Amino acid sequence: CRTIGFLTSFCALLCLMAFATALFHDSTEAVEDLSLPSKAVAWEKKAQLVSEHLLRVAGVMFSLVVILAETEWERFLQYFAFLDFWISRGFFQLVVAALTQSMAHAEGSSDLAKSVSLYRNIASSSLACCGAFYICAGLVCIGAMRRARRRREIERVRMQRDLEDIERQLGDAERRRTELKSLLGTESGSRSD
Repeated sequence: CRTIGFLTSFCALLCLMAFATALFHDSTEAVEDLSLPSKAVAWEKKAQLVSEHLLRVAGVMFSLVVILAETEWERFLQYFAFLDFWISRGFFQLVVAALTQSMAHAEGSSDLAKSVSLYRNIASSSLACCGAFYICAGLVCIGAMRRARRRREIERVRMQRDLEDIERQLGDAERRRTELKSLLGTESGSRSD
């Protein structure tokens, strides 16, 4: 399970890099288009550019969510409870893979545009495979077994902590009992005199 988690995190990191690179590449290209006085940029082109940038930023955020979900961080999974179930985690990864395939592209034939295309293809394909694995594993209840094992482990740790607290309290009570006996012993010894 740790291997698939590491592999999925790596694939999500590739998606993040593809989005970030496409975002950077298109931002510099858009600035160059806007700075040239001979080219007038239509409002429709600006609106399309803004929506593409927003979707790429969302893709970066979604990739971060996939990475954090794979760490199995309890506090994080409390806020994104749907990622605790393997089927929904798989579908979310498929959405991020599809978003990567459609939005992480760079225009042109430069080396950067080619590397973005390569990142996009590798990242989206591998994350889609990880998502498909999670869906299949969720259908055969591997996720449910893993959650049950994790709950048992949490319960075992809690019971061990409670046992240590009880033993500490028993030690304190025994020490107090001994002190009281010694006080009673010295007091009864002083009365007999």
